Amino acid sequence: MSDEDQSESGVERLEHKVVAELGVEGLGLERNAVGLSHVLGQSLANVGPTIAVLFTTALIVTKAGVSAPFAVVIIVLGLGMTAVSVAIMCRHLPAAGVLYAAPAQAFGSSVGVGIAIMLFLLYTLETCSTAAFMSGLVSQLIKTETGASIPWAVILAVVLGFYGFLAWTGIKDVLRFTMVFITCEMVIVLFISFVIIFKGGAAGQVPSAFLPSFGHGGGGFSAVAGAFVFGLFALGGFESSAGTAEESRRPRLFIPLAVVGAVLIGGALLFISTYAMVIGYGPHHLSALTSNPNPMVPLGERFIGHWYGVVLSLALISATLGASLASLTLTIRLQYALGRDGILPRALGRTHPKHHSPHVSAAVAVVISYIFGVLFAVIYGVTTQYGYSGYLTGIGIGAAYLMFNIAMITYMWRRQRERFRWAVHGLLGVIATSLVGFGIWASVHPLPSGPDRVMLIVFGGWLVVAVVGAAMLKWKAPDKLEKVLSAGARAEKGFIDVDS
Repeated sequence: MSDEDQSESGVERLEHKVVAELGVEGLGLERNAVGLSHVLGQSLANVGPTIAVLFTTALIVTKAGVSAPFAVVIIVLGLGMTAVSVAIMCRHLPAAGVLYAAPAQAFGSSVGVGIAIMLFLLYTLETCSTAAFMSGLVSQLIKTETGASIPWAVILAVVLGFYGFLAWTGIKDVLRFTMVFITCEMVIVLFISFVIIFKGGAAGQVPSAFLPSFGHGGGGFSAVAGAFVFGLFALGGFESSAGTAEESRRPRLFIPLAVVGAVLIGGALLFISTYAMVIGYGPHHLSALTSNPNPMVPLGERFIGHWYGVVLSLALISATLGASLASLTLTIRLQYALGRDGILPRALGRTHPKHHSPHVSAAVAVVISYIFGVLFAVIYGVTTQYGYSGYLTGIGIGAAYLMFNIAMITYMWRRQRERFRWAVHGLLGVIATSLVGFGIWASVHPLPSGPDRVMLIVFGGWLVVAVVGAAMLKWKAPDKLEKVLSAGARAEKGFIDVDS
């Protein structure tokens, strides 16, 4: 039997064991349903490089100024190394709950559950915030182009309902949908970026964009580092495909390739397009870039024509559709894994008898996303809330990546000592941890004001919820914590030594 056949058999055995032990209804997730292009599309869509270019670039420029392209390089280095850490863990723990099973294996089940709670909150926020943002853009575009007025809340309900339908029909339909859209978006953005670069932008090329000393306000490296949190928001989510490990073919190969590939592809697009936008506006007119909710649109109109501005607006809408669908897909599978492992209600761990989709979890995730999407949009504005939630999500995802890097080093040293390599598992993990840690520190020190400070307080509250939740489980239901640890161990065993 080949290694790949063994790995797939091991994952199937894991599913059957968990179903038998927990009494979860359904036959489990569909096996061998998706290939490399599908899982890469999942990670790329959740990264949302087109959104990063068309919206998040302005947030990076706000901090790093002309040095925004240099900041993107630093961001890609830090997240690329972190992606390698995630990829390493995905090779050893091919299960839908790997994002919390890995820290559980490294630090204990309480830490794993605490991280699971935090990730659940973060991914839910990302889903509802991105979907609400997209609904606002659609509402504005329809009114601008046709004069018709359709409330964004109605559009949000329709979109999330469509997401729920796709999630019910199965992972293959979801990922096919996202892959088509992500490909079209990236081609549209790359085309206008190369046009701007080849035409020399507003006033020629800007070599200082590749140096740290020309940051916003003359802040040098500190200004560049301050942009790191928005880089986390821009390129974070590459781990999304890890949640589909049980449904993919050859997960040991495809999931790591998708995780690392999403950072490299998304980072390359962000770097090229960020430089194009900086020279497109010119170094002395970046305030026009940072004040525009979709700053690439004026460039498309100026360098190509009005019609391309409309195309770019549609590309942003398409990107938000794909990104919110991808984050919802991950949220659903995280809920499913937590339900299957007994942390959340077991009904969430059920799968549809025909489609093998986590249909209960999908319905719950859609309802929660709509409620909180409306709430967040009403408080902060349907489009402006995206930047505020981006700061919160960036801090939270950065903290999760920090823990994951440390977990990778710890796990490989404690449980895979014979496979431990100092250059790969030691040095790389330390550098990734340092870069992410420094980026988070620079993003919160000095303390921000206004809504960003509120977001930090919210994040602190979520940390308390995660710690208290894990502590309550340890006190009242220690058996559930052990199921998280044992599920991770079975995933590990099923992947490494299925026949023993």
